[in-house]
Order: sequence, then C-alpha cells, then structure tokens
Amino acid sequence: MSAKPAKGPAEGAAAAKDDTTALPFEVAEQIKALMAFLRQPYVIDGTSLPLGNVQWGVYAFFDYDNEPIYVGRRPERASALV
Repeated sequence: MSAKPAKGPAEGAAAAKDDTTALPFEVAEQIKALMAFLRQPYVIDGTSLPLGNVQWGVYAFFDYDNEPIYVGRRPERASALV
C-alpha cells in the first residue's frame, strides 16, 4: 500500500468555499430586474411584444445636473443596447 499525497491548497474543503463561478447576489438581482423590465409588454399599433424586442432604440445620457450630454438612436433591439 502506498500513502496518499497530501492535498494542496486548491483541493479539499477550502476550494469549495472559494466559489468564483457564482455571481454576487447584487449582480444576480440586477440581472433579474433587468430581465423583468425587458420582458414587460409594450403595445404598439395594437400589437403587444416584449419591450426588449422593440427594433429601434432611443437613449440619452445625463450628467449629475440632469442636463443631457448625449442622445442617440440605433436600429437594434432595445435588449442589445443594454
């Protein structure tokens, strides 16, 4: 019988505690809220579709004094802009 080698620092119980593949709960909650926002129904010309599937997107960035610093539009789905 041979002796088993000692476990290194990346093995065993210590490795299970350092799970770097899971998202922090704050990020998970933000993604959940964003997905709910993009899935909400948007009615245009009597047709309902998810807000994230709207083809044209118009957006604006504002400074801390609520002054617009950039306004743009894109021919992409709204969900692609996020």
